[in-house]
Amino acid sequence: MGNRSEVPVVSVIMSVYNGERFLKEAIESILQQSFQDFEFLIMDDGATDSTPHILAHFAQQDQRIRLFHQQNRGLTASLNTLIRKTRARYIARMDADDISLPERLKSEVEYLDKNPDVGLVATGKWNIDAEGHVIDGLCLPDDSSRLKKWLRSGHNPFPHGSVMFRKEVIENLEGPYRFTYGQDIDLWLRLSGRTEFGMVTKPLYLQRRHKDTISAKVKDVRSLQWNTQQGLYKGKENEAEGWQELDHKLKSKPVIPEDIREAQEKYIIGKALLGNGHLASGRRVLLGNLSNKRYALKAVFLITFSFLPRQLCRHLIIALGKRNDLWAEYRLPPPVPD
Repeated sequence: MGNRSEVPVVSVIMSVYNGERFLKEAIESILQQSFQDFEFLIMDDGATDSTPHILAHFAQQDQRIRLFHQQNRGLTASLNTLIRKTRARYIARMDADDISLPERLKSEVEYLDKNPDVGLVATGKWNIDAEGHVIDGLCLPDDSSRLKKWLRSGHNPFPHGSVMFRKEVIENLEGPYRFTYGQDIDLWLRLSGRTEFGMVTKPLYLQRRHKDTISAKVKDVRSLQWNTQQGLYKGKENEAEGWQELDHKLKSKPVIPEDIREAQEKYIIGKALLGNGHLASGRRVLLGNLSNKRYALKAVFLITFSFLPRQLCRHLIIALGKRNDLWAEYRLPPPVPD
């Protein structure tokens, strides 16, 4: 059982709504960190599954966990409430379906301690599927100017659940989270003019790709990055006005049906495997999409590529996927090849 210090070094914040499937792994990954001087604030955002029972069990076992409950209000409102209740000088995010590797908090605390000009640090990541198998990863260089450049060009270099930031850098910021979708990108953009960014150049965070994530449920949510790049955000006199306009557009997008979400998940995973040169594995995943009308033709197209020489297939997948230099240069292949 962890002991709660008078004022912890880190406040970890996490919101969960009906997250019973992956919640235990997420919580345990924080409690088992090598760095132990933290408080763990968790918001039960009106869950109707077994989430409250799981949370209550862990709270009884570890005094560092502080539970809060509310009617369902969404991630943005939950995070803002939790931030107001934090006591530490460093705030770390955690998502309820992901996993933090044991050295994550230690590495980020050491980084911020050694770099007082840096207000936000993240880590590299592995992307994993619903069963926990590694699909691929991304590990960016520790270069604040390049991270800001990528961010302002429409790409999010920070896995949201992996970030740790100084509480002082978000003081006097509206929100600080403001919108339903892309709330993290909006916050990073505002922080980019206030502080320097850092990166722990190791994959210490496992970010899960599955059909129940927000980006999988809402059609075209990834267009947020491209709209940012095209100037919707920066083109408004009031920065919030541009983001509110985009937020409203994304809210109006229809929810994707269950079968389409499952096919989307297979397509993303299969494409990533082919792009990393794992042809047999990618082909097996994509074969599961042949029965879905929306993704059958795309699956056939990619399966055809899988019979080409490995390097040619990889280059074609990257090119057709409009992979930017950032992703192509710094992406990590699955650790175990076919």
